[in-house]
Amino acid sequence: MPAETALRLVQALDHQLPRLAEAADAQETDAEAWRTVWSDPQMRAISYVGVPDAITPYRFAEAGLGAECGHALHLALVERLSRGAASAMMALPASAMSTRAVLRLGTEDQIERFFRPFSDGAAWTFFGVTEPAVGSDAGQCRMRLDPAGSGWFLTGEKTLIGGATLAQRGLVLATDRTQLRLAMVMQAADGRAFCAEKLPMTGLCGAGISHLRFDGLAIGAEDILAIDSRRPVMLTLADVFEKHRPMVGAMALGTGRAMLDRLAEGGATGGFDDLLREHGALLRRMVGLGVQADTGPLPVHAVSQFKRQATAFTDRVRARIAARAPAILLADRRMRRLWRDAGAFEYMEGTTAIHSLNAYRDYVTREVFHDRAV
Repeated sequence: MPAETALRLVQALDHQLPRLAEAADAQETDAEAWRTVWSDPQMRAISYVGVPDAITPYRFAEAGLGAECGHALHLALVERLSRGAASAMMALPASAMSTRAVLRLGTEDQIERFFRPFSDGAAWTFFGVTEPAVGSDAGQCRMRLDPAGSGWFLTGEKTLIGGATLAQRGLVLATDRTQLRLAMVMQAADGRAFCAEKLPMTGLCGAGISHLRFDGLAIGAEDILAIDSRRPVMLTLADVFEKHRPMVGAMALGTGRAMLDRLAEGGATGGFDDLLREHGALLRRMVGLGVQADTGPLPVHAVSQFKRQATAFTDRVRARIAARAPAILLADRRMRRLWRDAGAFEYMEGTTAIHSLNAYRDYVTREVFHDRAV
């Protein structure tokens, strides 16, 4: 898709921004506020990007947004809509991070079973990796698959998992105690030997962060992805996270820009021009990464660098507002919500040290000078 065409498509979504902002404001006290956004066909199509065309009732090609949604266009759409409210987008039914893992490792039957709820309309999934004691370190996973007759019992806890209280399907990372290897378990969140508790949040409430407990949930061979294959789960996890992290960066960028736009609406424009220029530079880098993802694998260090830069940008916007225009935080309820949302991107993922090390590698190896995304 030509860049000019993509830009027009993205700008044409600006009419959605007020509705997203209003939904995000409301959802801090109204759990059903997402429905006002979901009623729009274009928002449904964007939210279901990644669901196979044979299953989704909301095809992207039929939403007036182009024939298909590549990674570059998807990033641009997410950034633009986040200028309305990233939190409202997070609250929408969506395939989320688990989609890529299921499509990569699942059999035809598993793929059909996992995505079946999407054919009926609104559906959520979750991706359970992070644990209370070890965070997102998959190599230290303590969730257990214990043998039980011809199957297994799934036992353990996950935390900081988005959307689990509403999800009809989920993927859970566990350690297979019989073969001492990681396994990706597909489950229907039906409540048997399973409990999802929504955690209190002060920012990005639409993410629906939850704590999960599994107490001997019965699992069959048909529920384990790639059970007869030696395809490493760890590589699939890396692929899922590396393709998702630019999305986190895109939402952070859009949220930072929303704060700057809100300042301008209130007449506080002095002392923020450099942040607008920084936003533009990071936006170009984001699109460059998307183009790379559309044509081949993304360099890990480039993804880490962008994600770290995007969240650092939102932190600088918050600090500048506190220094130059603190009164707006007292007078403007929406700015206070944006302020809380902007501070949530980093702690939600919690991988700052990893991204900083990868970004450092970017410079010491001088690969940054050969990176098309720069």
